[in-house]
Amino acid sequence: MRYMFFGVLLSLLPLKLLAVAMPGPELGAWQTMQGHWVRHCYRSIDGKSRVYRRDFLVVDFTALKLTTKIYSDSDCKRERTQYHGLLKYAFTGSYFYADTAKDGMPLGYGKGKKIFAINVMPEGAVPTILSIPSLNIVSIQSGKLYFGRDYNDQPERGERLTHLDIKHPFIRH
Repeated sequence: MRYMFFGVLLSLLPLKLLAVAMPGPELGAWQTMQGHWVRHCYRSIDGKSRVYRRDFLVVDFTALKLTTKIYSDSDCKRERTQYHGLLKYAFTGSYFYADTAKDGMPLGYGKGKKIFAINVMPEGAVPTILSIPSLNIVSIQSGKLYFGRDYNDQPERGERLTHLDIKHPFIRH
């Protein structure tokens, strides 16, 4: 509950006061996240159908504006539908260093990079295909934005994700 309060509090602060509210390494990560991001065409599931998709993300202050476009072809040329969602996020003040992802696989970038804990909350109804687990992690490296991924394909059980999705990072757009 206190994380939700912190996120709401952050969204109410004027931009110039953010440095006071979020000192330390979270401020640098927050500043770097701002802007437009895209995930390139990749295979996914929409309901029970195998499809291809591209994800577009705009990080604006403490908002994540997501758009997912669903395609019927592997080149992502024949669009079938789009989904939109708005989520709010806040850094928890916690971060850690890691050099491995699921099952000891390399993260895809150098050892000792910072991974930040964030809490994400939907603003209104968000389509299932756009869901991002609320107790998440994020890392920004070399123009790529990585979110956590639930590798067990199970609904969140009140535990923070611990592995980054290194196969489908967002690229600065």
